[in-house]
Amino acid sequence: MKNFCITLLLSFFSLYTFSASQSRHEIQRAISSVSPELNQKDINLANNFKLLYKLVSKGKINKKLLTRFDKSLKKSDLFKSYRFWPKSIVKLSELKSVGKVHQQCNKSFLKSSSSFLEKKLYKNITNYCLKRYFELLGNYELKDISKHKTHLKFVNQYYHYIHTNLDTDDVISFFNHLSSSKKIKRAYSKKVLNYFRVTDVTPDISLIRSLNLSAADMKYLQEKDLSPLNTSYVFYNELKKFKEKAFDLVDKGEEREAKTAFDELMNYYQKTKTLLPQNKAFLTLLSISKSFMRRGHFEHARKGLSEILVKDNSEYQDALFEYLWSYVLDNHQKKGLAFVTEKVKNKSIAENLDPRVLFWMSYLQYENGQKTKSIKNFEKIIQKYPLSFYAILSAKVLGESKGISSNQIFLEELKANRPKKVNISKVDKTLIKRSLLWAKVYHPAFLNAEIDELENIQDSQSRQTNLISLANSLKENQLYLESFKVLYKSIHRKYIALDDLTINILFPKPYFNQIEKNSKNFDPIIALSLIRQESGFNKRARSHVGARGLMQLMPSTARQFRKRLKKRHLYNPNLNIKIGTSYFKNLLKHYDNNLVYSLAAYNAGERRVNEWQEEYLTSDSILENIENIPFNETKKYVKLIFRNMFFYKLLTPNQAQDTAKLNEIYDIHLGFEG
Repeated sequence: MKNFCITLLLSFFSLYTFSASQSRHEIQRAISSVSPELNQKDINLANNFKLLYKLVSKGKINKKLLTRFDKSLKKSDLFKSYRFWPKSIVKLSELKSVGKVHQQCNKSFLKSSSSFLEKKLYKNITNYCLKRYFELLGNYELKDISKHKTHLKFVNQYYHYIHTNLDTDDVISFFNHLSSSKKIKRAYSKKVLNYFRVTDVTPDISLIRSLNLSAADMKYLQEKDLSPLNTSYVFYNELKKFKEKAFDLVDKGEEREAKTAFDELMNYYQKTKTLLPQNKAFLTLLSISKSFMRRGHFEHARKGLSEILVKDNSEYQDALFEYLWSYVLDNHQKKGLAFVTEKVKNKSIAENLDPRVLFWMSYLQYENGQKTKSIKNFEKIIQKYPLSFYAILSAKVLGESKGISSNQIFLEELKANRPKKVNISKVDKTLIKRSLLWAKVYHPAFLNAEIDELENIQDSQSRQTNLISLANSLKENQLYLESFKVLYKSIHRKYIALDDLTINILFPKPYFNQIEKNSKNFDPIIALSLIRQESGFNKRARSHVGARGLMQLMPSTARQFRKRLKKRHLYNPNLNIKIGTSYFKNLLKHYDNNLVYSLAAYNAGERRVNEWQEEYLTSDSILENIENIPFNETKKYVKLIFRNMFFYKLLTPNQAQDTAKLNEIYDIHLGFEG
């Protein structure tokens, strides 16, 4: 295991570059030629569209602004086909009769469109119409229940849409303002409750409280555990207490007491599992099982994980990997292989295997003499998950088995996937430009609708050309994250293949001169890969915790290197890179050039990594240590940085290497002693 992992990681980063391909450059030039230029007038119009759409979504209507906006749309070739939206909203806002609003809402449900963006706008109109409808219906004193017959039918027919798309507060407000007649309120309450009976969806407790329910209705809610006093969460809170006790004891190293507490948790789970909210209960079992496994209590961990593996659920793949991983850590490779082989006999499980599970299953097959099976699975990983950490590791194993480099394995696949030619005449330049504008003003909902439009093109070659053209246009306009999302989604859906053209779009190199200038003591590809993951090259990026700029620096961290620094200074790319690379150089020094520890500390903090070194990251195998990082976010982060480095090295010919032996990330100091 140790020798395999060392060989695997060292070869992970061997250099190989694309040979100059005239056809690739011709395709690149052709696709770049259709990248539209954006003018400020169009940007302003797109931004106004975004802001007004947001206001209408919240039920805030400004007729004067909407009317002025309609006039602007009329003059725009890009947007004039969407004039129906402001016109419809203004018309609805002027209606005072509940009957007329009802008629408009009925018409909205009958509207159809082949355009994805039009569908989104019609949905927005429908939502505003319903909001208006419930507002007027709740305020009208229609005490004769016969006058509510049409409205009751409408609520019954469309409540599935209302529940999914309308804010619950709007429905609650309707019931709170409804006629004082208990009979009328109960009639509407029955229609609403009927939806929850049929769909078995859990209603919001605040909504339940606003309804007028009969004794039979209340009995039904109690039987379905949907009453305001939700008993399932009472049991779940008890389960959490058992978990916290077990976690606290294992964390303190009190092994005997911890195992007893784990057994108590499992006994309680067995008695109450039919009463617990299953997804939350599975998360609890997964969390405590991982904690026990990382501390070497493998049998207890498997007890918890086996409960999750009883049936398919949202935590199944994680539990499957952890169960398999427990055998790898416990040096019972044959047992691990037997376990996972049995599981994948189930066709639905086999078809949806997480790449982690598929890689380690394949590795165990490879180590235990089942090389034909393992090679087939490694090839499957590269084809199905080409941008994953495990695809690169799989390429290494295949390279070893075929006597060639892992890079060559990838290059052959990439070149084979490259389109033979592109027909630029089939590119929808109007749609590409509008998409760029939505990305520029940051309106993901509209951008996604335009991408859906491109993906809906029936001719596969035309669809591929349009999607690659959009991704490249986004890149050329420095909208890197949006460019990545287009390609990730399209590759995942098999609309385009990963090839040497798309790799160049996915791994751009902005700011590389500044990065090289500030990375004298370590490979600049590390910093480039880190920036791609931290900010997607967005110099204005800011995280929810306050990290800023390209390298997502916390102001407190940055002030260790520049005392009088103001937060806004971190949006300066040169300064951000200078401070960020200095900080990362310190981490490398602190962790004796161990790249895994340094990257993990950059993401999760030095204090945590120092603790993990003592408790979790104790293997002499870098691959095991990566898998043993206890924070999923940090583990994923480290894998993605390694992934980025691999592809940047693939694209970077004659990259200058460090002369300082200890700083070379490709030698034995990567993560273990020689």
